[in-house]
Amino acid sequence: MSGRAPVSPDRQRSRIAKGIVRAAMLFNSFVFLLAFLPAALLLHAAAERYRPQARLPLLVGLSFVFYAWWDWRFLPLLLASIGVNWLVARALPRDRTGWLFPVALAGNLAVLGAFKYLGFLTDLADMIPGIDLPRIDLALPLGISFFTFHHIMYLTDLRAGRAPGFGLTRYALYIAFFPQVLAGPLVRWSEIMHQFEERPYARPDAAERIGRRSASPSRSISTFPATPTWRSASRCCSGSCCRRISTCPTAPPRCATSGGAGT
Repeated sequence: MSGRAPVSPDRQRSRIAKGIVRAAMLFNSFVFLLAFLPAALLLHAAAERYRPQARLPLLVGLSFVFYAWWDWRFLPLLLASIGVNWLVARALPRDRTGWLFPVALAGNLAVLGAFKYLGFLTDLADMIPGIDLPRIDLALPLGISFFTFHHIMYLTDLRAGRAPGFGLTRYALYIAFFPQVLAGPLVRWSEIMHQFEERPYARPDAAERIGRRSASPSRSISTFPATPTWRSASRCCSGSCCRRISTCPTAPPRCATSGGAGT
């Protein structure tokens, strides 16, 4: 067995942090609210008015900028992932061997597994007597689980004949669209592709909806500390704080039988 001392969690986080240039662009951050979002809205409005055909490519470019803000060195991974899977999607309807889909599926999962578990597996192997492997620390790209499973969901539907083929621009936007690339949620192509052609700002109630959404970040930040989440509520349900469960959107099922929920 190797005589190396175990890597402490703090040291491991420090190693991972070396590859991070800046913090991710969160939706409630100043850089998003005061810089990226206004610039995106202005550029989108200009494209919509003067060059409507450039609207979707512009959204793709903005999404790449949003993703690269954390660490631009991971942008090629996202670009390669989109390009390779789009080529697979183009070739999949003509595949007669039956090997293309499982190979693409295994490739996507292998990339995800390498970033998430390679260091863990090398540590396990290093515990075997006679094996002394170098420590592998890979910074985990933000959103890799989401865009990997978006690829898999689309290729699965395409193979089953439930999905049409898309051009590179629309497919890239489906994978990298900045409101969902980092934190999800997972959505099927059928739930979002048609929305790229819609004009929500042309609705009669557009101003009201935009105003309500603009106020939501500050409202969420101010109310979050006082509002227990589902998980925190389930942990404290046996105590006195179960009286606050009524503030949760949905109370845990076992709180309903604790006798104090909602009182």
